[in-house]
Amino acid sequence: MIFDAPYVVGFRDGARLVSQLNLPGTALQLGDRSFQVVEVEIRLSTVGFGVSPNLLRYEFVSPWVPLSQKNFKKYRDMPLTARSYELDRIAIGNILTAMRGLSIEFPERLFAAFAARRSITCRYKDQEFAGFLGTLVTNAVLPDHLAIGRAVSHGYGWLMHAECEGERACRSAG
Repeated sequence: MIFDAPYVVGFRDGARLVSQLNLPGTALQLGDRSFQVVEVEIRLSTVGFGVSPNLLRYEFVSPWVPLSQKNFKKYRDMPLTARSYELDRIAIGNILTAMRGLSIEFPERLFAAFAARRSITCRYKDQEFAGFLGTLVTNAVLPDHLAIGRAVSHGYGWLMHAECEGERACRSAG
């Protein structure tokens, strides 16, 4: 759920597959909510991935779930400074994993720093996980609507360029 509506995004081959879905009239179950698809809006655009010479700011518009339940126990016992470094380390891994899943190489050293604005309890498969809203700063050029972390197919971890935060018109930016 992004912008209070079900949202389906595909990158690369996934974009073609999403555009071929026949969704009108379909009932969707997202978490504990049901939706009847009445209309579909399809937007195709070319978006870039790559390396920026500058650090770029992204906002998580849905909670980022970086930790498994097992890792959360270790995280909880860390000093605050170590927690911050751990989330930065996981963010780097999440970005590289997302890019690798799209067959995109990152030819430089990847930098990322996460600043949490607040933590949220997130439910996924009848389990609770720690989720975080906040800002991600990185030298990776990422398209809006890319999601990183755990349970991305359930709407967690969606990123938007910071200058687009809260602007519905930026939903299709990229």
